[in-house]
Amino acid sequence: MAIYHCSVKVIGRSAGRSAVACAAYRSGEKLHSEETDRTFDYTNKGGVVYSEIALCANAPERFLDRETLWNSVQTVENKSDSRLAREFEVALPLECSKEEWIKIGREYAAYMTEQGMIADWAIHDPVNKDTGIRQNPHIHMMCTTRPIKENGEWGEKEKKGYKLDKKGQKIPVIDPETGKQKIGARGRKMWQREKIDATGWDNKSKVLEWRAKWSEVVNKYLEPEQKIDHRSYKNQGLDRIPTIHEGFVARKIDKELQAENPMQHSELVQKNIQIREQNRLIQMMNEIRLRITEKARALYDRIRELTGNGKLDRSVGAELAIAGAGKQGIEGIKRDIERRERETPSILERARTRITALKEKSNSKDISNTDIREETQEVRHNAGSEQLAGLIKRRTARSAGLSNGASGSDRSAAAEAGKSALDKLRARARAAESAREEREAKQLRSAIEGSREIKPKRSRGQDLSL
Repeated sequence: MAIYHCSVKVIGRSAGRSAVACAAYRSGEKLHSEETDRTFDYTNKGGVVYSEIALCANAPERFLDRETLWNSVQTVENKSDSRLAREFEVALPLECSKEEWIKIGREYAAYMTEQGMIADWAIHDPVNKDTGIRQNPHIHMMCTTRPIKENGEWGEKEKKGYKLDKKGQKIPVIDPETGKQKIGARGRKMWQREKIDATGWDNKSKVLEWRAKWSEVVNKYLEPEQKIDHRSYKNQGLDRIPTIHEGFVARKIDKELQAENPMQHSELVQKNIQIREQNRLIQMMNEIRLRITEKARALYDRIRELTGNGKLDRSVGAELAIAGAGKQGIEGIKRDIERRERETPSILERARTRITALKEKSNSKDISNTDIREETQEVRHNAGSEQLAGLIKRRTARSAGLSNGASGSDRSAAAEAGKSALDKLRARARAAESAREEREAKQLRSAIEGSREIKPKRSRGQDLSL
C-alpha cells in the first residue's frame, strides 16, 4: 500500500555536518572535501540505484559535478551556523517500477529548480539480506539554500530591511534616555531593521506547498484507490490516530529484540502496534454506528408509510434518528409512546364533543355529506391513536432487537421477518381503509337521522366508544 512521507530537514554547520560527506553517502560515491582535506568513500554502500543533479537557471555546467558543487557550497557558507543544504526525504510507492521512480524524482527535482534551487537527488532501494524483499524505497534530495545570480555566482539568502509593525509601519529606534526617536549622525531618523528572507524558502507555507506538490506528483502514477494525501488525518476529517515514523534505527532495534523474544518489540514499534489496534477498533465502531443508523432510518420510513401522519412522522422520526445511539435512543421512543397514550383519552373526548355538536346541527337539517365525511375521518384518525401507539411499541422493540441483538444470519432473519410483517400490515391497512370509511360514514348518518349514538365495532388495540 502506498504511504505518504515527506520530511524537510536542514543540513547545517551548527550540528558539525559536512555537505560533501552527506552528498557522498546519499549518492554512494567517493568525494573529497577541500575544506577538511578528507575523502568520504561510500562506493560499497548498497541500495543506491540511481542519482542525478538538476541545475536551475543561471547555474554553471560545472555544478553537474557533485564534488565541485558541494565544495563550492561549503566555501560560500563559511559561518559556524550556516545552513549548507535543505534535504527532502520522501517515500516512493512500491506499486511503481524503477523507471516510474526516476520519472517521479525528475519531475519533483524540476519543480525545485524552477524556484531557483540546484537539486542533487538519489533513489535508495534497500533490500533485506535475509528475505530479499524491498523494505523502504525512498529519495534523498539535497537542495541548495542560495539562489544563483545571472552571472553564475551565488546570490544572497537574506537581506536587511525595515522592521514593520502590525499595521505595516516602520518601527522607530527609541532613545532610552529621552524616550524619543533616535536621530542619526546626519540628522536622519533611525528605524529598526531586520534580516528578511530573500528567497521565500524559509517559511511554513512554503513547506506545506512542497509537501502538497510531492503527493500531486506521485498520484499521477497511482490508481485512484492507491492515491496518497499530504494532509493530516485531522485536516482530512478522518477519525484516526496518526502513527509515529519509525525509521531504520527503530526497526533495527526491534529486529534485535525479536531475535531474543518474538513477543518483544522496541518502544517505538510497540506504540505503533497499539495505535494501529486503536484505529482498527475506531473503524469497527464507526461501521457499527453507520449500520445502526441505516436500520433506524429504514424502520422510520416504514412506520411513516403506515401512519401517513406528518406531525407524528416528524416526532417519531426524530426519536428513530437517535435510536442508533443505543439504550438512550430506545428510551426516548418509549417516553414518546407513553406521552401519546396519556393524550389518547383527551383526543377521544374531543371527538365525542364534535359528534354531539354534529347531532345538534342535524336537528336544524343544516348538514351535508361533506360534514359527515370530514367528521368521520377525524373520528377514525383519533380513534386509531391507541392502535398506532401499539404499532410503534412493536416496531421499537424490533428496532432494539436489530440494534442490540445477534449479528450475521440471525440479524438478517430478524430483519426479513420484520419486513414481511410490515408488508402484511400495510396491505391490511389499505384493504380496511375504504371499508372502514364507508361503514363509519353509514353509522354516523344513521345516528344523525335516528338521534342515537354511534357504536362502531371494537377492533383489537382500539377504544372507539364515543
